[in-house]
Amino acid sequence: MLVEIETDQGLVGWGECYGPARMTAAVVESVAPWLVGEDPLRTEYLWQMIYARLRDHGQKGVVIEGLSGIDIALWGVKSKYFSVPVHQLLGGAQGSHIVAYATGLHRRKAEDPTRYLAEEAARYVAEGFSAVKLKVGFGVEEDAAATRVVREAVGRLFR
Repeated sequence: MLVEIETDQGLVGWGECYGPARMTAAVVESVAPWLVGEDPLRTEYLWQMIYARLRDHGQKGVVIEGLSGIDIALWGVKSKYFSVPVHQLLGGAQGSHIVAYATGLHRRKAEDPTRYLAEEAARYVAEGFSAVKLKVGFGVEEDAAATRVVREAVGRLFR
């Protein structure tokens, strides 16, 4: 779910909430009135204020997901106000590039994962990815077998 914050000066910041959109939207809509009249440049203060008001309703999950989208949007506003990228406001770039990884490698109920995971990982490498994200949590033995075949498939392509 996307969060849009527009200031009375016309600056707009965008944030993203992870999680179920309807639930994060309910959090954002509930919090929105608290932001009216506040200084959007006080990002730390606003985060703490919202967190303190919501703390008794959950310190993780959908409450924090909604707060995250608001916080990201406020940093976007601040970035535009000062005409600098957000990373400069946060202390500067930590590197000159980011390595993208392919995510997928989902499990299918009716097939042997040791076959299709290797094929899928190889396709990602052929597309130019140098890293992949493998879903785990299906038991130690199954996770180890899946990791082994993906490493073998990817390792052959990187050598």
